[in-house]
Amino acid sequence: MRILLIRHGDPDYANDTVTEKGKREVRLLADRLANEKIDKIYCSPLGRAQDTAAPTAEKIGLTIETLPWLKEIDIHYNMVDKRVSPWDIYPHVWTENPAADDKENWARYSIYDSAPIGERVKMVETELDALLLSHGFRHIGRLFEILPGYESSTETIALFCHMGLGNTLLSHLAGIATPLWWHTVFLPPTSVTTVYLEQHCSEKPIALAHFAGIGDISHLYAGGEPASTSGLKNCRSPLFPPEPIG
Repeated sequence: MRILLIRHGDPDYANDTVTEKGKREVRLLADRLANEKIDKIYCSPLGRAQDTAAPTAEKIGLTIETLPWLKEIDIHYNMVDKRVSPWDIYPHVWTENPAADDKENWARYSIYDSAPIGERVKMVETELDALLLSHGFRHIGRLFEILPGYESSTETIALFCHMGLGNTLLSHLAGIATPLWWHTVFLPPTSVTTVYLEQHCSEKPIALAHFAGIGDISHLYAGGEPASTSGLKNCRSPLFPPEPIG
């Protein structure tokens, strides 16, 4: 089984859609995904994700199934000068968490006390596990039990969602504490992350999540479209011209 996790195009957050640049990205993405033999498309209910998934769904003739739990995590925390998403908590703050690398206990750190991020992450993980179970893979710890009849599954599902939510899903598949993944991995707009649930041996019907290409935007490079840095802090792509002064 293969999972394609896709972030929405360059975002227009104010209008919950994609920018003109995002529309160009989305068209290039659809051309790429048309060759991926996708069997099922799942999507966040938010407009920027729906507008990203729609051209691909139309191009390959699939219906989008909207899953409410794929929407971006809308929890925020107070820093000294602003409110930030959990994955944007300042480095000198989250790294003080003695359980930052503990998958089960990281959310008990005091910085998270003002909002129930642990409960939200656990809900998302539970929903992902239920989705994978419906496709024949039962998540147990770091492994996946392959249910009878799915041993030779070549199914591909696509999840169109967001950077924070997407990294939450990926950390769960990898069995890594969520903050470590949040603060380490950047998923550019329209990036594709490929995860194989792969059976290693014939002795047991057990699979492991193998990651092949995290945050891949080769379709943008192939189409001559600069990478978007939306979501990065104080960083611009060398493909973008410098901002005018004044």
